[in-house]
Amino acid sequence: MKNLTSFNSSPMETSVANVNRMVSKIDSVKNGSASHEDACECAMYFVGNMMSVFNLSATIAANDGFYSKDLEVALQLFDDARSFARASATFFDSYPFCKKIICDAIVTSGYAESGLIVLPANKTIGSVDRTKTYIVKHPSSSLIKIGKSANPVSRIKSLSTGAGCDLDVLSIIDGDMESALHNKFSSLRVFGEWFKDDGSIFEFVKNQMLEVSQ
Repeated sequence: MKNLTSFNSSPMETSVANVNRMVSKIDSVKNGSASHEDACECAMYFVGNMMSVFNLSATIAANDGFYSKDLEVALQLFDDARSFARASATFFDSYPFCKKIICDAIVTSGYAESGLIVLPANKTIGSVDRTKTYIVKHPSSSLIKIGKSANPVSRIKSLSTGAGCDLDVLSIIDGDMESALHNKFSSLRVFGEWFKDDGSIFEFVKNQMLEVSQ
C-alpha cells in the first residue's frame, strides 16, 4: 500500500495545484487567519479523507473475506486515518464549529468500524508486517521526529505523553523508511531521532501527499 500521509485524498484534491492550495489553507487554519468558509472546507477535507479510507476498508472486507490478511491491514489503515483526523482537529482551536465537525465524524466512524469487526472470538487473522514510518512535529520547539513502529498510533501517543503535549502528525508511511530518512536529513539532526527543518522535510512530506493524491 502507498503511504498514509493524506489517506486517499478525494478526487477534488488530485491535482498538484489543488493540493498546494489546501496545504496553504490548512496553514491559515493553524495560525487562525483562515476565513470561516476556508476552515469549514479544510474540516470537510479531513473528514472526507477519513471516510474514504473506511470505504476502502469495507471494499477489502467485502471482496477478500473477513478472514483475509488484508482485512487486518484495512482495519489498521482506518485506525491510522482516524488518528490523523483526531490530530488534525487540534488545528481548529480557533474554529470550534469546524472542530466539532471533525470530532463528531470521529465518533461516528467508531460505529461504522464496528460493522467490519464481526470476527468470531475463536478466529484469528494472519499476521502481517505492520512496520510504519512516522514523522511528527513538536508544536513548541518545531523539532521533527522521524521514527518507526509496528503501532505508530500507540507510539505517537506515548511520545506525546512524554513531551507533555500533542505532537503534530505530519506523515505515516507504510514500511520501514527510518534509516533512509535519517540518512537523507542527517545534516539537520539535532539529537537522536529529532531534526530541525530547513524546509526540506516539509517538502518531502508534501511530495508524499502529492504522490498519494495522484
